[in-house]
This record gives sequence, structure tokens and C-alpha cells, in this order.
Amino acid sequence: MAINCIILEDSPHNSQLLESHIYKLPSLNMVQVCQDFDSLETALTTIEDIEILFLVVEELDATHYVFLDKLPQRPFIIVHSGKEQLAIEAFKLQVVDFLPKPLNFEALSTAVKKVLDLTVDPSLLDGWARKKYFFVKSDYKIVKIDFDEILYIEGMGEYVRIYATNQKVITLLSLAKLAKILPPSFIRTHRSYIINLDRVDFIQTNSVMIGDNELPISKSQKKPFLKHINENGLL
Repeated sequence: MAINCIILEDSPHNSQLLESHIYKLPSLNMVQVCQDFDSLETALTTIEDIEILFLVVEELDATHYVFLDKLPQRPFIIVHSGKEQLAIEAFKLQVVDFLPKPLNFEALSTAVKKVLDLTVDPSLLDGWARKKYFFVKSDYKIVKIDFDEILYIEGMGEYVRIYATNQKVITLLSLAKLAKILPPSFIRTHRSYIINLDRVDFIQTNSVMIGDNELPISKSQKKPFLKHINENGLL
């Protein structure tokens, strides 16, 4: 089954070659090409399951960081640019890959494969969600993790670090994909954090405390987080 992808280009026709290569990949379904943040935000909020965002840009600035930070569910990001020095800035956005111009089809295929390797098979999600545990690959082992034991989860680009009562586990998996199998007690407080509400000690203005760990509540996540609290336990 093909996964949906979308393009944000900073000037018209800047992504033509990328588009033509995307259509050659049976694993991708090209959804839309956007030329501004408004149309991109509309697409991301109205079209379900967009897995990859291609940023076709010659510059990365604060507007990109602000826009991506406010997204409740970030797609995987691949940056494509004629400026190779932009790669350093790109990886600060926790992108999956950077593709320099001129675009190499094999490089695009490799970048897409990275995403596919990070993608959890949706057919497994319902079955996992009914269980009390799941398994992840970590450090040449397959580790069992109980949902009830998780304190919080930190996203680190292509990886997540799972903090549990008796272990810390790093695995190659996106925070967005892991969120799909977590029980309702888990909620996002920040682009990089999902917390287990069952483990929260108290909530402050812009943070939550879980034991000795103070975790941020971002501006973009604060409203849905507090709405969830109000609906599920505030007396």
C-alpha cells in the first residue's frame, strides 16, 4: 500500500523533477504541491495519513521551525535543496534525510526506504492497542515494554527514547507512529514528548512533573492538553 506524501516548494516549479521521480515510486502517493504554509496546513489537517513532507527550499528560517513545531502530528520530513550547506540546518529540524540537487533517483529511493523502515504497519495497530505491552528492537535485542510501566517518551528524530520505571530503551521508530498504538492515557505535551497521564504527579503552567522529571508543555500543545485534562478528570 502506497503512503501519502506532500510537497512544500518555495517557488513555482521548483519541485518538478522531484514530482516526476515520486510518480515512479509505487510506494508513494503524491497528494499535493503547496507553495505556502497556509495551503500546507490546510492539506495536513484535512487529508488523513500524510506520512512524508518534502521541503523543497533554498533557505530554512524561523518560520519553518515555528510552523512544524505547532503541528500536532508531524509527518516525516525530507529536505531537497540546491544548497548543500543547508543540510546542517535541515537536520536541526529532525529530518529523515537531505537530498541535494540535482536530484538522484537512487538517493530519493533510499530516503523513502528510511521512512518505510520507520513506518509501523497500520494493520497491526488495533491488535497492539488491545494488549498491555509491545516489543521494540533495541541494541541487538527485542525488548518487551509494558504500557503501564512507561513514564514518558522522548522523540529524537528517527528514534524514540522510552522512559519506563525499570528501564530506558532507545529504538528506531517515530514518535508519531508510536503514538498510534498507545492507550488513551498517553498524550502529547510537546513536539518531542508524549507523557503517561497515569504517571503525572502535578501540572504547572508550562510543564508537568513525573517524579523528578519536569517535561515541557509547548504553546501549540497546551490547549489540546488542558482540554483533555478538563474532559478526563478535572474536578
